Amino acid sequence: MKPRLSLATIAVLLLTSCAAPQTRFTDSSQPIEVVGGQSFEIVLESNPTTGYSWTLAKRLVNRVVTLAGNEYRPKDSSLTGASGLEIWTFVARHEGATTISLAYRRPWEKEQTPAKVCTFRVVVRKG
Repeated sequence: MKPRLSLATIAVLLLTSCAAPQTRFTDSSQPIEVVGGQSFEIVLESNPTTGYSWTLAKRLVNRVVTLAGNEYRPKDSSLTGASGLEIWTFVARHEGATTISLAYRRPWEKEQTPAKVCTFRVVVRKG
């Protein structure tokens, strides 16, 4: 016989899963909606063994968000040269809307067109 959950338990589980704000974003086609003071991450595939890495394509303007840092995390793989993830962490500072543009390029090829550009629209609401 399978154990049964009470309606109250199911309601708590649903509310808990719905209440947690999303803090990790990977799809630039979807807007990022956060509240003031919240930190959030933009996570993109990367492979620095090819010389490419993500950089800010444009300076952050209007102080809606600030950059807290970025790091590369290799995937769990024993393969040399395997790709990983670049994680960019931002903090929502002021109510408003802005964009974050990231370019995938080799740092020494500043005049070259980036291999990829991802632009995220960010909306910060009052906390």
